[in-house]
Amino acid sequence: MKMLKNLGLSFKINVLVLSLLIVFGSVLGVVVYHLVTDGIKEMALEKAQSDLLLSFYAIDKEIPGDWQVTDGMLYKGETVLNNNFELVDQIAEMTGGTVTIFQDDTRIATNVKVDGERAVSTRASNEVVQAVLKDGDTYYGEANVAGVMTQTAYQPIKNKDEVIVGMWYTGVSQKLVEQTTSSILISLLIIVISGIVLATLFVIGFTARLKRRLNKVGNALENAGQGIFTVSLQDSVNDEIGQLSKHYEQMRLNLSTLVKDVVMKSEQIASSSNQLSVGAEQTNQAAEEITQVIQEVAAGSEIQMRQTHEATSSAENIKHRVQSIQELVNNVDQNSKATNEKAENGLEIVKDSLSQMKLIKARTGEVSMVIEQLGNQSTEISRMILLVTEVAEQTSLLALNASIEAARAGEQGKGFAVVASEVRKLAEKSQESAIHIKELTERINSQIDLSIQTFDDVDLAVDGGMGLVDRAGIEFSQITGAVNEVSTQIDEVSQSFVYVKENIVDMVTKIEIASNLATDAASHSQQVAAAAQEQGASMEEVASATTYLSNIAEELQNSVSKFKL
Repeated sequence: MKMLKNLGLSFKINVLVLSLLIVFGSVLGVVVYHLVTDGIKEMALEKAQSDLLLSFYAIDKEIPGDWQVTDGMLYKGETVLNNNFELVDQIAEMTGGTVTIFQDDTRIATNVKVDGERAVSTRASNEVVQAVLKDGDTYYGEANVAGVMTQTAYQPIKNKDEVIVGMWYTGVSQKLVEQTTSSILISLLIIVISGIVLATLFVIGFTARLKRRLNKVGNALENAGQGIFTVSLQDSVNDEIGQLSKHYEQMRLNLSTLVKDVVMKSEQIASSSNQLSVGAEQTNQAAEEITQVIQEVAAGSEIQMRQTHEATSSAENIKHRVQSIQELVNNVDQNSKATNEKAENGLEIVKDSLSQMKLIKARTGEVSMVIEQLGNQSTEISRMILLVTEVAEQTSLLALNASIEAARAGEQGKGFAVVASEVRKLAEKSQESAIHIKELTERINSQIDLSIQTFDDVDLAVDGGMGLVDRAGIEFSQITGAVNEVSTQIDEVSQSFVYVKENIVDMVTKIEIASNLATDAASHSQQVAAAAQEQGASMEEVASATTYLSNIAEELQNSVSKFKL
């Protein structure tokens, strides 16, 4: 049974058809044999009947007179029929069968021979004697004639008184029946064998052509199972194999289109991943530059804060010295010189503070521009992520359609169903990565908005600090002028003391405000630096995600590269 399963379909069909033809020929031969045998016997019996009537009529015309038995001899008219072999031979030659004249139930003239001798003096069978001699009927049928089964015809011979005195017999020998039957069966056997041979040749030719067509289909399906879709099937016959070839060709064209589309989409994914990776790298570099600039701003703010504290300390010293003017009025000249020196130092500090504030404003503007560029790049990344998401959704839909077409293909489509499933999984991974990148980008945009707002606040604070420093410079200029006039207007010291004291207090207050603003600026700069660092970490995650997406696209390209279109 196992060996039979391993045999080819054409061999099985040939064996089946040949077996059916042999069985059919055998059954047909048996049926025809019986039909022919029965038919020939029936024809032989009919011939025996016609020969009986014809020969009896011929004797009656040829030999006139009545039938009678005289002196133990059978006569027809004046002709003795006992041992009248010439008469029976003439009739047998005319009819082609056997002829016998019976006197009562005994053969007196016949051409029937037993062991080469005429069967004279032999008797008829009991069945014939009963039907013809006793019942007076005509007997037609198969009978034993001298040991040979023969198709016979008997009729009674009656004298003028209607007394049965003998029997007239004609028959067709079994040998003639057998020869005729053998001749017909041989002809039938030749026809059947010829038919079987022709049918076998036709079936072999048909199955060979069928095998060639099936081999083409099998070869195409085998190549398809290996991912090769370059083999085209063209079958003009509109049978099941032709329909299968048409369905395969339609499947091949659809799968070729699908794989080409997947290849194109995977290339687009790879290209978008590369662009996204480059954008993420640029954003990361920008974030690093922002972090560096913010650190420099924070350092400048700390310097400004220290200088403001120094200015406050100097103003306090001035305040104490002014308060001691009344006590040291005799040393006003010396104190005025010291005051002038301190005022000049304070003016230099104010100038330095003003320079630092301008530097902070410039750096803040640069950082704001960088952050704005970062926001634009994040927007571009979001647009790329939407493109990647759409590509992933289309890839997933194409993979689903491929799975449906593979399921329709049945067993032949299982190999491609696995590939379609892997493509769908890769598309789902791409979509998940795109969603993750989108979330990271939204977080980055949120941090960028916060950074922009923070730098706007820093910019306003720097503007306020510059205004205060400008006013402090004006105040220090006034102090310097006032101190210069001390030497020439010592008499007016008492009147101007109150005015100077009030200005110094106001200056200290403003310097304290500037110090607080510088502290806030340093704090905000540190927050911006922390946000920039967090943004850098986020961009590293984006770069990692784009690398992962690029790897997925490469795997997808490797998967579809197995298909040959």
